[in-house]
Amino acid sequence: MIVNGINFYRQTNVLSIDDQKEVFKDVSQEFLNNPCSCPTVPPIQTYSDLLIKFGHKPSWKNLIRQVHLSVESYYSKHFLSIEIIKGWANHSSKNNNYSFHNHYSDCSVVYYLESKFPEYGTNILNEFIITANENSMVVFNGKILHSITNMPDFVGKDTNRISLAFDVNVENFSNTNNNSFYSNLESR
Repeated sequence: MIVNGINFYRQTNVLSIDDQKEVFKDVSQEFLNNPCSCPTVPPIQTYSDLLIKFGHKPSWKNLIRQVHLSVESYYSKHFLSIEIIKGWANHSSKNNNYSFHNHYSDCSVVYYLESKFPEYGTNILNEFIITANENSMVVFNGKILHSITNMPDFVGKDTNRISLAFDVNVENFSNTNNNSFYSNLESR
């Protein structure tokens, strides 16, 4: 889809219910036991090492596979080397404080794990919002300014929005050794 001249790719029904539950359990434990304590990171965010910690699990392998397929669809190419640089989770509820930012990766991938109010999705350039449809994934140029849409406290006090974000780089297959995290994961 193209919105305001910007290309996006949306995939729906990303994971099975069992995989969603497993990823949710792992991410919830990270929020509880190992939240990122960096001063420049929003209040409830994990460290960016989720793929290292959980990438060996079947549910996470399925999620990583879906990231790979979505990135290929975004670029409309099937012979890419795809490197998932890092992945982390964001928990949005009351007292949100997410701000606009960008990434130095080729593209950003957001997986909406839990989202009862899709209107609190991903704000692009403060011009439009990509809805946070539960169990969907969106791919876009990571260099574009974007932010989680902060929920008002009266909404956030009773609900959560949990998303996973991935920084991804791509190269033409013929120009790389294909030493990506995804390729290494598949060989395990």
